[in-house]
Amino acid sequence: MYFAMRAIRISSCTRVRPPLQATKNPRPPHVGLPHRNRLAAFSTSPINCNESRSSTHKPHIPAPKMNADELKLAFGEFMPDPNAWSREQLEQHETVNSVIPSEMMLRFLSTCLPTGELPGGMQSRFPQLRDEDILLLMQPYSTWAPAPHAQHEYSLWIRSNEFFSKGHFMEGDEHPRGSTMFPARLTPLKARILSGMEPMCEHRRKEMKLDELTNINQFLRFLDEIDSVFAYWNLPEVQEHLRISFKVLSANFRQFDEALNAKHSGSWFRKPTNTAEKWHEFVHANFTAISARTYQWVRRSVHELYAQCDAEYEAAIAAAKDDLAAKVAAGKKLHARYGLLSPSLLKACVMLNIKMPDFGPEFPPFIPPTTSDPNALKIQLQKMTSSMSFSVKRALKEHKEPDKLLADPEFMKRWTEEDRNNLTLSLKQTRPEPNQNLGEEFWITCLKSTSRWNFAYNLPHNHPARWGFVCYRLTYKQTDAEWSQFMHKLNQQLGKRGPYGIDSSKELDNHPRLLMIDGRDEGIAEGDTAAAREHFQKIMAEYVDIGLRRVPDDAFLAIDFQTVKSHGAESKQTTDSADNAPHMRLVTTLSPDDIFAAS
Repeated sequence: MYFAMRAIRISSCTRVRPPLQATKNPRPPHVGLPHRNRLAAFSTSPINCNESRSSTHKPHIPAPKMNADELKLAFGEFMPDPNAWSREQLEQHETVNSVIPSEMMLRFLSTCLPTGELPGGMQSRFPQLRDEDILLLMQPYSTWAPAPHAQHEYSLWIRSNEFFSKGHFMEGDEHPRGSTMFPARLTPLKARILSGMEPMCEHRRKEMKLDELTNINQFLRFLDEIDSVFAYWNLPEVQEHLRISFKVLSANFRQFDEALNAKHSGSWFRKPTNTAEKWHEFVHANFTAISARTYQWVRRSVHELYAQCDAEYEAAIAAAKDDLAAKVAAGKKLHARYGLLSPSLLKACVMLNIKMPDFGPEFPPFIPPTTSDPNALKIQLQKMTSSMSFSVKRALKEHKEPDKLLADPEFMKRWTEEDRNNLTLSLKQTRPEPNQNLGEEFWITCLKSTSRWNFAYNLPHNHPARWGFVCYRLTYKQTDAEWSQFMHKLNQQLGKRGPYGIDSSKELDNHPRLLMIDGRDEGIAEGDTAAAREHFQKIMAEYVDIGLRRVPDDAFLAIDFQTVKSHGAESKQTTDSADNAPHMRLVTTLSPDDIFAAS
């Protein structure tokens, strides 16, 4: 696979692990979400920030040990053997999804606040948050905020993370707000769209041959899946969960603004902080950008198929010469394909919107409201068609011998032009012309922003041990020349930055990316990862003793025989998903209990 191990930084910040997503309903009673009564000791409203965390939260209680056989039996009652499921059952399988995922807020904190960059290539109209103030997002109010905010023992991140992990209960609720059921098969597509990506990358589209007319039905099914994702976001119950999630998180940011502005109230040269309004701006830009980018991708893909339809028809007419039957068949095929593509593009134009009315007086509508109601949509389409021309289409429909018209290239040219003109008019009346300059996909912007922050605050001028990974050599069959050749190839892979690297990464070229340890020098047998793990934990304890706490102590890299073989001449260097693609082994020191507790 593509080796993205270039100058890996050991973070100096506390690692915050995201909460686990809830599992499929229904749930066994001892492994599902807690009932509302079990949360009596917790604050039932994340908006209420006038209470101390210490007074509203119980001390941490370790998770009880569970009997594996009982757990398997409990799950078996609700989740039978998946291999016995039918296709219909798999398509109807649903999981719990957060309408505003925690990753979305992390992008806001890591990118929008420090840089002002918004999804869609826009820039925030509010001032950027100072670097020293960004660090306060993770620190409890009691450590830096003046009264009355100093009484709170939680930070903005902790308060918001409680919402993502527990949800928000309202009077009479049996389950928390902020999460809804969503088809499991569409979850990857939804996550991709929500992160700012196109529904499918160009490489994958060509790999699946969705850019070919022979697979037009598969392409249209994929468009239906995209429409289903946006239809989900516009469901009334999802809109309600979205509205609640947005307002709860807005209240957390508003509390942070009040505390930070009170802290700097004596500084006449500092502008008031307004992260709550910036959060409004970010959410607006995010949903607008994903709607526009997705629609832009659909429109571009459909127009490519239009061009293929026209080219194939012209080639068929040229090959038919005087064969009337062949000309009729070519005309019918062109007519049928246009009849599939045009309605699908118009449907996407209407469906690929996210309505967000009533999100507060200061919050503008996201996109001009459209409707997914069939009757209202039918009336809307009837109004649009009143100004269109259907003379060619009507002539084909009313002609006694339509095959003669379908065999006429000049008539078919007029028919396709009329169809395309009517479609263009419908698209313009349904939504404005798509913005062609949406900037780079926002996940790339976040990657660059995070990297710039890391390089600015953790450059390894005096701390080379903060960078890279500890790496053990656990294969000893190679000669010195073979090992030297392998390390040369490995360092070449480590030096790759990919298309999204930033200039600052060049400053790391003179620093080691791997702290190599030869297992033979430590008495470790070939391929013995258990012995390497024991040795690694020992040296990590020594590093901590001398203050190098930024060395990663929960994982290390290992080079075994398969690793060396993957970098050989016989490996498929260009196939990322191949089993023999260039790789290294990542060995964790965490036990399953440690991972469960950390999660």
